[in-house]
Amino acid sequence: MHHSAGGGGNDTSVALVHVGLLGGFRVERGGLPISDFAWQRRSAKRVTKLLAIRPGHAAHRDEVLETLWPNADLASARNSLSKALHAARCAIEPERLPREGSPYIRVRDDLITLGTEHVVIDADEFQRLGRHAFHVATVPAYEDALAAYTGVLLPEDLYEDWVTERRDSLAELNIRLLISLAEALEKRGRHRAAVDRLRTALEQDPTREDVHRQLMRLYGALGARCVALRQFETCRSVLRERLNVAPDPQTIALYERLSANALEQPVPPREVLTATGAFDVAPDLDADPTTPFVGRESALGLLQSLLARAGQGTGRLVVVSGEAGAGKTRLVARFALEAQLAGACVLGDGQSTNTFPYGPFAAAVEGYVDDRSRAEREDLAARYPTLRWLVPSMHGPRVQHVTAGDRDVTHARLGTDIARFLDDVASSGPVVLLLGDLDDTHASNLAMLQYLANLARRRRWLIMGTIREESLGAERRAGRMFTSLEREGLCVPLKLRGLERPACDELVRTLLRGFAVSDGFLDHVASLTLGNPFFIGELVQAMAQRDDVASELGWDDLTPASFRLPATVRGVVERTLGPLGRNARQVLDLVAVAGPGVGLQDLRNATVHLQPSLSSAELFTALDHCLRSGVLLEDDDSYALRHALVRMLLLEDLPRHRRIELSTALAHADTTPCSDCRWPAGVATG
Repeated sequence: MHHSAGGGGNDTSVALVHVGLLGGFRVERGGLPISDFAWQRRSAKRVTKLLAIRPGHAAHRDEVLETLWPNADLASARNSLSKALHAARCAIEPERLPREGSPYIRVRDDLITLGTEHVVIDADEFQRLGRHAFHVATVPAYEDALAAYTGVLLPEDLYEDWVTERRDSLAELNIRLLISLAEALEKRGRHRAAVDRLRTALEQDPTREDVHRQLMRLYGALGARCVALRQFETCRSVLRERLNVAPDPQTIALYERLSANALEQPVPPREVLTATGAFDVAPDLDADPTTPFVGRESALGLLQSLLARAGQGTGRLVVVSGEAGAGKTRLVARFALEAQLAGACVLGDGQSTNTFPYGPFAAAVEGYVDDRSRAEREDLAARYPTLRWLVPSMHGPRVQHVTAGDRDVTHARLGTDIARFLDDVASSGPVVLLLGDLDDTHASNLAMLQYLANLARRRRWLIMGTIREESLGAERRAGRMFTSLEREGLCVPLKLRGLERPACDELVRTLLRGFAVSDGFLDHVASLTLGNPFFIGELVQAMAQRDDVASELGWDDLTPASFRLPATVRGVVERTLGPLGRNARQVLDLVAVAGPGVGLQDLRNATVHLQPSLSSAELFTALDHCLRSGVLLEDDDSYALRHALVRMLLLEDLPRHRRIELSTALAHADTTPCSDCRWPAGVATG
């Protein structure tokens, strides 16, 4: 294609160039990636990056020379710039004739510019979506903007001064969007989701005291005062270690109100949804009280019967398992509320304390001790002296530092004191001990849990924890231990599967009150989610919050042309896919493109044609990871993705050139890919 020296103006025949800066530099032209070796010179990339991050995407020649070649003499720097521009143009337009003008990189007089009518830059798009989100202030707009932030700006140029200002500006915009989204979610009553966004903001900048404060306030308003106080300690520690400053007076004042249990306007301890049946819901941070509790009546009945047996002195350990989003934490929260209303003492807040040694047990005792008078605390410290090593709220002489020689003895005494403490609390009624998520729990917690499970069968204790089903495999220590305890009759496994179809439909209709819902829409939701309550809730709530949604919802409202997966669903799926590794992700992409199922031999043949290719050993290892994670299912000699939503996400994330590559590899393997690589096969197409 020939272009005029002026650069082609607004010629619509010029292929669009996409420049990626977020998460790493990459360039595509006409949907096809430009490989690294095509750039020839590192300076060609640097010039392109500099123009892409500059305001207006233009820079004076002298400014470019000073930025990229500050120590070179003028003649040498000009020569280097000329070669860099030539190499950049050749990389983007290898067919360009010598001395022919470029519509992408232009030089006029001493001004060097990118042709923005033909160049799209992801950082600009993120900023545009961010401005729109702040203007309309809706949850979908915030989520769309956040989805466009795929990583920090040019992480490979971490120490380049000319990148720092724009990088920091975009990172700050991302955090502001997270905070605003959290506020919008909180206003809608979606407290768990609000907490998740604030945690994400702190992962990116732990020194944001305003975010720590917002989390403290939200935890306190939800009744999780211990968690709020721990958040303050985290904030104070981070500020001291990273900035050498103390918390602001505003943060300290909030901490003092929390310590005195005097936080204003708490969220009511129970919320009643005006839905069919009026479900009473426990306000748990990991169980959104705006979502009705349906379809778990039999599981709730089993837990209630186990509590009755515990009240008679025959307790148990209960491990609730299921895939992410199955409602494990929600079930435990609902049961804990009902147990408390029935007179049981519920200990533990179910928060993420399992990665710390004895974390969930410390949280349980701390929650009991924290509201006691000083005299009562001193009495408890005298009765259970080893617990003073674990629980800061106990008053009395501190336990001496534990050395390596007496560690085992101290741990044994700690187990004895925890058991004695539970026995004394259970003297007036059964005790429900909530341990929270056991997936990545510290080894000390498993050892303590095994000890208490052996005692529980003759005690008035019901010990409860949750775990993802993929963590129950024989290769995981927790899985081996729970299998052994189950075999000995000390552990009751409770596996949550997808909701049955009537419960699935009830949940959809309840969440979409005010909308007419067709049978086709219900079929589509059930097919996509396999009855996963979290997926159902996020899909239909995202649908209800859209500005353009019709009053009657049909099958077509959940097609790729009209709907994208909510960021919350993407986050859950990506947390499962992320640890699997690059090879496993490549195999999953192949299975997604192949359709409803693909055979082992076809996969082996297809992976040979990938770039880079996979050996049989690499393929088998990747398949092992995928099967253990539960993402992939095996049926005879065929492999298929467990969830249509996983396939939808994989295909959404595949650019066109990657789908072509995978389809070609499958074609070489005599596998015919499905005609629509954007939608799960097996789902009706209307």
